[in-house]
Amino acid sequence: PTKRGPFRDPRKRQLTALVRKYGCCIRCRMQRIRCEFAIETPDDIDAPCEACLKLMKNSQIPRIPCRRWKLVDVKLSKSGNAEWTYRWKNSTSLPEISKWQDTNDRVIHLDDGFTKTIRVRVRRFKVMEGDQKTRKFFNYDTGRTDEIDMKPFALVDVADAKLQYERYLTESQEHIFKTLLGDKQKLLWRTYHMAQKRRDDPATPLRERDLLVKTLRLWVAVRLTTRSFHIAGEGKDLLGQKPDSKGRILLHPVFGQQLDKVLLDHVLFKLRRQTLDLLQSITQQKKRQSWLTTYLVSFILLHNVALITRHDRDRAEKHGVNKPLAVWHRADNVQEYHLGANIILAYFHYCVKGIQPFSHGCKSSDLDGLAELDAEGRAYVMWARDELLQYRAHWEYLKAIRLQTESTINADEHTELANAYSDDYYFVSQLYEQDWYPRD
Repeated sequence: PTKRGPFRDPRKRQLTALVRKYGCCIRCRMQRIRCEFAIETPDDIDAPCEACLKLMKNSQIPRIPCRRWKLVDVKLSKSGNAEWTYRWKNSTSLPEISKWQDTNDRVIHLDDGFTKTIRVRVRRFKVMEGDQKTRKFFNYDTGRTDEIDMKPFALVDVADAKLQYERYLTESQEHIFKTLLGDKQKLLWRTYHMAQKRRDDPATPLRERDLLVKTLRLWVAVRLTTRSFHIAGEGKDLLGQKPDSKGRILLHPVFGQQLDKVLLDHVLFKLRRQTLDLLQSITQQKKRQSWLTTYLVSFILLHNVALITRHDRDRAEKHGVNKPLAVWHRADNVQEYHLGANIILAYFHYCVKGIQPFSHGCKSSDLDGLAELDAEGRAYVMWARDELLQYRAHWEYLKAIRLQTESTINADEHTELANAYSDDYYFVSQLYEQDWYPRD
């Protein structure tokens, strides 16, 4: 075959280079057609592409925003805690300790407050320059922040700790769901439970089962990033460590950094990428039989965004971020979380093609054209239609908050906005909106 040469038209060459740099929009990606920057606005990466401009003139076609977004770019968790040591700053290897004070190992159990503990071996290490040696904590008795010296103990077998994490992500799911999802008859619990049932059903296509497995494990892994481990059980007295004001035995900062590196760099990083790659692939196939799975995964990931947003708000309160309008611990992280939520929502709404499957006004023929549902899947959709009615007033309130602009709200209203962002249903409710459009 003849090899295509360079474009003779310099403008066409420039526009093609821009697409290579910034990617194609959602509609062009899903339809697998050429995405071209609009000739009138070649320097505006947010302007609609040529294909979307043509479609926008047809009022009969649902108005999906033209965004150059990819599901694989969604951010689902924080990138890391403060640097407590510089030992592994630019390293991608497991965070091993090379110099120890002795060879006397202790077996301890780590508790995250969710479920059963994680068993690890620790040993006294040699402190290096750059290692933080103390931990700060809020003293609930005095109302002040106290600081205690920490005994230098750290993980001996980091590879085993990684395996413990991997096991935990599956074995702890049921308990964490009971802790965080509330009433078993409500939408959150029933939807997560539906995802579990579909994951375990041999009739579910293998790739969809794999996506559901990874999504639920990813959700648990992100919950771990929002918790602090402390030493529990018989091992509490093995290290000779003074407790904090709540009686908890905290971990040395180097020990904590090891756990962070293992979870964020060696468990969560790979799991996030695999999950989003698979979601992007299955979504782009646009199969009717896959619609329910992509809905369930979108629901879970959007709920995750609300939870990590709430965690960031709570950290701001805990650590005294009291500047005007500073209701976030890391506002840059929150912006990325919300961009990720909009990406998920944009793909979902593109796929439903303006159909409202959870509305009582949805025709059976429209639902059948959108999704190939088995009896259990159809029963869930019918149940959800009735269930959603009780949330209508609250979701209208959340939508009204969302439609406000930053420039029109004062500090008190900004806090109200932060509380809305942190609501379990803030992002989930947007799955069911008609004529959805990204606003954040």
